[in-house]
Amino acid sequence: MAESLRIVIVDDQNYMRTMLKTALVSSGYDVVGMAADGLEAIEVYRKEQPDFILLDVNMPRMGGEEALAAILAEAPSASAIMLTADLESIERCLKTGAVGFVRKDTTLPELIGSLREAFEQRKTGGSCNA
Repeated sequence: MAESLRIVIVDDQNYMRTMLKTALVSSGYDVVGMAADGLEAIEVYRKEQPDFILLDVNMPRMGGEEALAAILAEAPSASAIMLTADLESIERCLKTGAVGFVRKDTTLPELIGSLREAFEQRKTGGSCNA
């Protein structure tokens, strides 16, 4: 069973949010909110103050990199793991302050393992790539 971490999921695709929520909840994590774009992500983060935010990079209205910067400006200790199929943007997101990233084409078991690794890395101050 996973440590009781509070997580917010942000992705513009409803099926992806639902799939991630199901996988995380069944692995023992507490999904406390979901959002469909960066603007919603900021509001949900403010309200829920989660341990982690899973943040898609490419979204309408406001992308993940911009949302990450806004969240970190308000909450410098926030921990975000970027979700992407576009690896070119990862370096910028890591420089912005993401603690890691997970490729969207990762299988669910691999994704959960990668998230566990990222959660552990957060404790030790490192970063994670999956």
